[in-house]
Amino acid sequence: MGKTYIGDIGTVLRTTLLSVTGSAVDLSTATDAIYYVIKPDLTVTEWACTIDTPSTAGVISYTTIEDDWDQVGFYKYQPKITFEDADVFHGNTQYVKVYNLGEV
Repeated sequence: MGKTYIGDIGTVLRTTLLSVTGSAVDLSTATDAIYYVIKPDLTVTEWACTIDTPSTAGVISYTTIEDDWDQVGFYKYQPKITFEDADVFHGNTQYVKVYNLGEV
């Protein structure tokens, strides 16, 4: 992924969720997948993710829309998966730096 700029639309965030043994988390019984997002000003939001196919590969993705990247600075996002049996899985927190337009 190249640099992300304020106001960008269509940035794809994709995460492969791995268990403690290093194998892909089977998402076939997942009922909800989100990124828990902390923006640079520390406001918190949730972005609804898509479970990519095959669901057994443990991959989720989200494509940004208007106003997602509305602040300059570091965004933290953490996957949260809820399963049919009410179990919850949290993936590792990741970071994206959002730049001002024209910033190098």
